[in-house]
Amino acid sequence: MSASKNWIYHPFFAPILFAALGILPLANWLLLDTDTALWIADTVMDDDYLLVAIYSLTMVVLYVCRPRDNNLQQNISFWIFEFLTLVALFRELGFQHWLTTTDSTAFKIRFFLNPANPLSEKIRAGLILLAVFGCLAYLVIRYTRFVIRQFFKRNAVAWTVVTLCCITAIAKFVDRLPDNYRRFTDARLDLFWNVARTSFEEFYEAYIPLCIMIAAIQFARLKIRLEDA
Repeated sequence: MSASKNWIYHPFFAPILFAALGILPLANWLLLDTDTALWIADTVMDDDYLLVAIYSLTMVVLYVCRPRDNNLQQNISFWIFEFLTLVALFRELGFQHWLTTTDSTAFKIRFFLNPANPLSEKIRAGLILLAVFGCLAYLVIRYTRFVIRQFFKRNAVAWTVVTLCCITAIAKFVDRLPDNYRRFTDARLDLFWNVARTSFEEFYEAYIPLCIMIAAIQFARLKIRLEDA
């Protein structure tokens, strides 16, 4: 079956798929009792072995779908995607907590501003953040025009990338929701809404590598050259 006739390569495939998958955290929140819902979200969806398996599979798919024309710029982008996927895995495993012995996490502004935290830990965390933000800046500068232009041409990869950005934004929003809610109201989320937040956060964070794999498969099958698009 040609790529143009395969539903996996349709531009609406990723948006429809992940909109439908939104039913899972919704069902986990509304249909299950509180203890079971929290167990599924916090234990099953956040299991280290599951995360390692999913992200390892993502890196394998990225490698299999890597550019084949030895174009330097495409190869640089490929290794950046691999690096960021690896960083995402370690972030999910909690390596931001491993980088500091004196604070809860090394990836917050308060960590760098706290004089009690060792300078060596600040340098180490700072270099990692610099590398990550440098890679993200490179991708944004290089491919934003492509994504915007190809989005309106109904390019499947562009639509999947936009879907990935939306999924990441949702996961980040619900992750920060308790702190932001407490900051503006001086109150904590009640248990009912905390179950909702936890469900959507953990499920949507698990959807991120799946969306990356779909984009990689579409990229390889459609033989897209981003620099020429």
